Amino acid sequence: MQVRIVGDLDLATAPELDRVLETLPGDGCHHVLLDLDDVEFMDSSGLASIVHARRFADDHGYRLTVRYNSPQIQRPFEVTNMLAYLTSE
Repeated sequence: MQVRIVGDLDLATAPELDRVLETLPGDGCHHVLLDLDDVEFMDSSGLASIVHARRFADDHGYRLTVRYNSPQIQRPFEVTNMLAYLTSE
């Protein structure tokens, strides 16, 4: 399954991402691709949401992969040392 985010991933939008991702195990999902290719801005709330998603995936037995093509999205992952923690595509 693919979850595509467009625009900003921040304090206003991160809770919606959390709600969506928490419904996936009930759908028999085994792999989720979190597509950040169209994200223009991500703050610490967005990062926290992705960490939460990864932990949730681990706890519920499915794989979470993150895809992004933007240096402004990669930079927060680098600064917080999350690149080693995430599976990226």
